Amino acid sequence: MSETIETGDAPEVPWVTSGPRMRVADISTLPGAGAAMHESAKPLGKTRDEWADGLRGTVRNHPLAAMAAAVALGAVIVRVIR
Repeated sequence: MSETIETGDAPEVPWVTSGPRMRVADISTLPGAGAAMHESAKPLGKTRDEWADGLRGTVRNHPLAAMAAAVALGAVIVRVIR
């Protein structure tokens, strides 16, 4: 597995779990890919911030209900893990 691959056609690589697969080119070096990903992630950050602000307001308005919900969620997680 210490072979280096020269440029050109990529050889088939045997995999333990299934048949041979082809190696593909590294797409991380595509021009503009980073900028496009950054732009597409901006709306997700805004949505995250809106959800966090909404949750923060709900916890401040209903602290007892928030604590009860947190305990119930913790109990469900413990039950699933065991």
